[in-house]
Amino acid sequence: MTDVRTVTLTVLVLAGLACADEARAAFPGTNGTVAYVARSSTGQRLIEDAFVRSEGTLVPASPELRETAVDQGGESFNPAWSADGRELAFVSTRTGHRQIYSIALSLGGSLPQSCGVQVCPLTTGAAESFEPAWSYSGGSIVFVGTASGTPQLYMMSATGENVTRLSFDGATDQQPAWSRSGEIAFVSDATGSPQIYLMNSQGEDLHQLTHSGVHLAPTWSPGGTELAYESQTPAGFQLTTVEPSQAIPMAVSYPTPEPSRPTYSPDGTQLLVSRGPSPTGSTMLELVSTIQGFELAPRHLLGVGEDGDWAPLPVVAPSGRAPGGPAPGSPAPVLAAVSAIARPLSGSVSVNPGHGLATKQASELTTEDGRYQHLPATSSLTQAVEVPVNATYNTTHGTVEIVLASATASPPETAVVTGGDFLLSQPSDTKIPSVRLLGRPSGCARAHGRVAVASRRRRLPHVRAHTKGRFHQAGEYGGGSTETTRWEITNTCQGTLYRAIEHTLIVTDPHRRHPVRVTEGHSYLVRPGR
Repeated sequence: MTDVRTVTLTVLVLAGLACADEARAAFPGTNGTVAYVARSSTGQRLIEDAFVRSEGTLVPASPELRETAVDQGGESFNPAWSADGRELAFVSTRTGHRQIYSIALSLGGSLPQSCGVQVCPLTTGAAESFEPAWSYSGGSIVFVGTASGTPQLYMMSATGENVTRLSFDGATDQQPAWSRSGEIAFVSDATGSPQIYLMNSQGEDLHQLTHSGVHLAPTWSPGGTELAYESQTPAGFQLTTVEPSQAIPMAVSYPTPEPSRPTYSPDGTQLLVSRGPSPTGSTMLELVSTIQGFELAPRHLLGVGEDGDWAPLPVVAPSGRAPGGPAPGSPAPVLAAVSAIARPLSGSVSVNPGHGLATKQASELTTEDGRYQHLPATSSLTQAVEVPVNATYNTTHGTVEIVLASATASPPETAVVTGGDFLLSQPSDTKIPSVRLLGRPSGCARAHGRVAVASRRRRLPHVRAHTKGRFHQAGEYGGGSTETTRWEITNTCQGTLYRAIEHTLIVTDPHRRHPVRVTEGHSYLVRPGR
């Protein structure tokens, strides 16, 4: 006997396919910002973006995204990040029809627009266009259009030109997701129920991946080897993963009453899902770990939202131009991290982004390719923003978390710093970031041929940090290096004091032939030269 609940769910899914949320692929990299759909007080869909903290809370990222980019009448939804994490395609009903737009964003401000306006319209006309998905190279977008009468798949350039139709089956073809290798996964009801198909970017080599039941919302893993999607079971909707080359599906979550609409995180360790609506009408963003396979623990609740897409942290090539995606199978490009994401964690934190930029004044927050807006020389951090390296921070009364936008660091290089003024730099010859303590102690005096502290007690310049990944540390004298440890540097009248709070510091003393190993709980003083 057929389960009545299963029949009911299937009918609802088929009826709702034409307005389902999009599917997409994740692009590899460090986890950046999540663009998602929020609801206004009147129930309209609007796009916002936020960073996901390690403890699973959302931190607002770009307030101008809603205020000046996508909230311009009608509804905005279907957010889709490009492979470099700097351009967002989305759908808006501002003209009365669903059409696709794009906006190029820095995490701290808007980038120059190729079309010369704030938001670039990519599709126009009476026919509707929705569910955009970027190619890995960033040069093309696959989307769903209704020009033929039924939803079919089309492809266009990133500027909206050279539109080409990819599917011609007359069925409802939707939810495209473009893999790193060039395959497009999508959902079609050509056989009577929603199934997942694969084809190449020319609309050829069609292959049906699922054959029974109901399957929705395919999303590619960052490496392009695994596909996650929603499967309907008698108990509800269940997340499933499969490697198309092996075609052996594996359930990775417990069944739930509502579809999850998954998308991978750029580092491939988590699935971002939407769950709902709840009895109160809210849809929630949640995280599911993919490291252990099957979901053994409750999902990690992030907050109210839906239809999320997770961008890789933007990286910039040494030339200053955002890199395109490498060809499939080619090694990742070697990139210098010329920008970082700074998040204030507590207290008061300020940043001087102009420091150390030889070609710019200290009052400018602008790189050679115009990626940053003009800001005051010293600005208070109130939210997570993108800041160029070679910036100085004042954490005397606060704490800042910095994530470097490096394409070569795995896991990403992060630093939580508090206590004083420091310069975050990354010499292009080493690609290893450095935290340099700034400030000399005042009130030092000479006594009996040695430097001593004056009678009046003064605060000594120091910073304390917890770094993950490879880092250099430096004070007035000497330098250190670590890999994932807690440490403190103090500039004293006698020299620079390096202290290992947790794990080990390797300190370079110019007066000694070999580096000094400073173990947990111990300190080492590098004295000034004679």
